[in-house]
Amino acid sequence: MLVGLAVFFALLGPALKIGPGALLLLIVFAMLATFVGHLGALNWTGLLGNRRLGKAIAAAQPQTPSDAAFVGVYEPAQKSLFNQLVDTHDDIGHVVLTEDRLVFEGLRYRREVPRDAITGLRRPLIWQFAFFGARWLAIDYRREQGAGTLCIESRQENTVIKCGRATGRLADRVGRWSGLIAD
Repeated sequence: MLVGLAVFFALLGPALKIGPGALLLLIVFAMLATFVGHLGALNWTGLLGNRRLGKAIAAAQPQTPSDAAFVGVYEPAQKSLFNQLVDTHDDIGHVVLTEDRLVFEGLRYRREVPRDAITGLRRPLIWQFAFFGARWLAIDYRREQGAGTLCIESRQENTVIKCGRATGRLADRVGRWSGLIAD
């Protein structure tokens, strides 16, 4: 689309009797405006309806505590590279910190990670939303089958930027609860 705009203005320039400097400026401005417009649209529509969806899931799962965080999760070992490129989450649901474990109750599956099994917390970039600074809360843990990782992203807000901040607050909360600090 950006190339199309450049060609459009390059053809339009002589008809409007615009000099090459002004034409270049017009092309650059149009390309930047299109790029910024796409980013704004992604930020504002990428997670539209999240709050409503989280409330609907909580209502369908009556055992969900009021302090549960609405999140999307994925487990890197369970997801193909193609699926990682297409969709950021395996499941959506709620995360709860109990006295001795982190519990994810999703629409498709449930994960329980004992506090003493957690070996580290990380904050890797979510590449699909890297421009917004969005990061996962990656929880590394021990399990019978070997090491595992549960990646969590808050879905509590309606924009990518706000969800990134909410994920940061969740990382702080999990860090305090586990005694570890997310790097």
